[in-house]
Amino acid sequence: MIEPAFAHVPYLEEVDTSPETPFEIAQPLEKSRAFYSWFETGDDIDVFLFQVTGPTRIFAQAIV
Repeated sequence: MIEPAFAHVPYLEEVDTSPETPFEIAQPLEKSRAFYSWFETGDDIDVFLFQVTGPTRIFAQAIV
């Protein structure tokens, strides 16, 4: 019998994001995602944008 495997969809940072150019996450509730990025300076930030239309739970974790 073949069993399903659960995993995150990985995204590797290619371009820095900002408030002006956030990384847009389409359909945030359909898949689990893992974002891998690098902070090159103390000012470096990464900005993500997603929209939910009703009550939901969003789990987020940052690992340094």
